[in-house]
Amino acid sequence: MKNSFDKSRIIFLLGLGLSLVWLVLLAYFNALYETRYQDFLNQQHVKFNVEIDSILRSYDSFSNYIFNTMIDQNEVYEIMESAASGDDDQKAVLREQLYQALNSDYQIIAAHGFEQMQFHLPDGTSFLRFHAPDQYGDDLKAVRESIGMVMETKEPVSGFEVGSVYTGYRFIYPLLEGENYLGSVESSISMVSVIEGLYGLEPMQVYGFLLNRDVMESTVKLENQNHYQPSLISDDYVTDIDVFKITKSLSGMQDLYSDENFLQMMTAKVVSEMKTKDSFIVPVNYQGKYYIVQFEQVKDISGDPVGYIFIGGENWQLYDLAKSKELSFILTTVIYFILLLTIYYIKQRNDTISKLAMYDQLTGLYNRYVFFEFSKKVLEVSRRLQNPVCLAIMDIDYFKRVNDEFGHYTGDVVLKRIAQIVTQSSRRADILARFGGEELILLMADSGLLESREVAERIRHAIESYKFELAGKVTISIGLIEMKEDEFLDDAIIRADQALYEAKANGRNQTVTK
Repeated sequence: MKNSFDKSRIIFLLGLGLSLVWLVLLAYFNALYETRYQDFLNQQHVKFNVEIDSILRSYDSFSNYIFNTMIDQNEVYEIMESAASGDDDQKAVLREQLYQALNSDYQIIAAHGFEQMQFHLPDGTSFLRFHAPDQYGDDLKAVRESIGMVMETKEPVSGFEVGSVYTGYRFIYPLLEGENYLGSVESSISMVSVIEGLYGLEPMQVYGFLLNRDVMESTVKLENQNHYQPSLISDDYVTDIDVFKITKSLSGMQDLYSDENFLQMMTAKVVSEMKTKDSFIVPVNYQGKYYIVQFEQVKDISGDPVGYIFIGGENWQLYDLAKSKELSFILTTVIYFILLLTIYYIKQRNDTISKLAMYDQLTGLYNRYVFFEFSKKVLEVSRRLQNPVCLAIMDIDYFKRVNDEFGHYTGDVVLKRIAQIVTQSSRRADILARFGGEELILLMADSGLLESREVAERIRHAIESYKFELAGKVTISIGLIEMKEDEFLDDAIIRADQALYEAKANGRNQTVTK
């Protein structure tokens, strides 16, 4: 009887123990899934923003080129100076002169995605719209904050802006003859150009743009509001008809985009999120497939949220995540011996997660994996637009001496602070990562060797002038190269590393370019 009781108790305890293990594992897998899911969403957010920013930076560079080569010339300044004080008849003659002088240039830039070039008088009124030369004389500063900003600061201004006639990303430059303000000029791209650029990167996705209805109705002239139509997602937003046509014609998922059941399901998930005007991502499980719908906030020049650029499409990573969770839950219900295999599976999956982690834990910078992934995207865009790209590898001088003399904790503090200094001294769109023990790597898109060297030297001087607690003065050596056309990233890294080696061999604390 006692043996039977003991066996029953053992079986009960074993069953209770396995049940507890099962519950603990269920909770663990659920938490693990949530962590991986949030990491995945963060990666998607960063990736989409990098794609958008790379497109806008390319147009910004092109806009600078337009101003410097086509507009910043004596003939234009003489016309604008005369127009500022001329009567209506004189302005008409000057307007025609300016149109004839620059119209051929405007046709060239229009063929490259710029849909507008407009000159403004010093008082903020429109002088000449190349896309609509018969429309002029309206007071733009009353409806365009950017015009007032340029008038006040006499500095270039760029960003998204809703206008009474035209909505898009504007690049506005003051026209200055010494201290004399002659007006301003702008070149602009519509959301059509941005959306087409995104389709060029990932054609199998669905892209679009939504503008806040209240902003549109309060800013766009009544006769121009027919350029917009109600969105399929929210009554609070409208969509540009031209963007909508691009979305339907270029999308690799036209059937899904016109599927009312899918739209209803997606609308139920996103409509409340859109009221916050913040960026967000939602998953959609539809007919056994997994989709990601991502809305990235669009702010106007003053920093106010006015709309969204969105991307949607089937996502195999999300599918893998969901299926992984289901499989983990199933495996935890089998007998104890299968549970042991499941634990091994968890370890393997955790190893994979660690490799895919986005940030280096010590410095907070991107790790090698993320650096290569993001750099490939940036290089694709830069090479298509024939923009220069530079690569720098940075290494802390005598870092072993810091560790040996002051301990590894101090070494870690130095490394983290240097990572912060490099981040602050580099440009926002540059891709910075921890590449090795004390090595950092920096990819600078749309930047030639001269500009990139200025960035590298700014970084080096900032570190050299910083006084580290305990360690005192610390310096770095930098190897900098400009990537060749069609050069593989691995080959460019080898060349940058050779330049770094020369910097070390030549005495350290310097930048060597190759």
